Amino acid sequence: MSLVTYSADAASDRFLMVLGRPIADAIIAGDMAPVITGRTTQTITLPATATLAVTATDDGLPKPRPGERGSDGQIGGGVQGVRIRWVLYRGPGKVQFDPEVSPPVYGNPLTSETKVSFSVPGNYRIRAIASDGALFSTYDLDVTVNPSTSAEKKR
Repeated sequence: MSLVTYSADAASDRFLMVLGRPIADAIIAGDMAPVITGRTTQTITLPATATLAVTATDDGLPKPRPGERGSDGQIGGGVQGVRIRWVLYRGPGKVQFDPEVSPPVYGNPLTSETKVSFSVPGNYRIRAIASDGALFSTYDLDVTVNPSTSAEKKR
């Protein structure tokens, strides 16, 4: 199998995940990045958690394949379907996701839901990243976190 290197130009980020990496042309040919949909905004009041959900659809490429055995004897790097990873893109504090990464799904739309806890009030941008093992797409969700309305204040 020959290896080719794909690159992106300013008008397209289709190959952003593979910039500068040799990728087997059989893996990429005809592959499109997953498409993500979801609700874009939410407001909560501490100490509540936000429940965020997105759905990713994919074209089924690349096909699932097992990983290869590396020089260390470990098997890794296979393609198993679409996964969604949750990350903090912007915000004044720390966040915790439960779960942070969805299990892989192949051949069907993937809906990923995560519970997010926030360390401090503020405006946060949470990013969902859907990857099919070769290409990825992102979807941003904005969460406004209000301070606790508790009447008791510790001095």
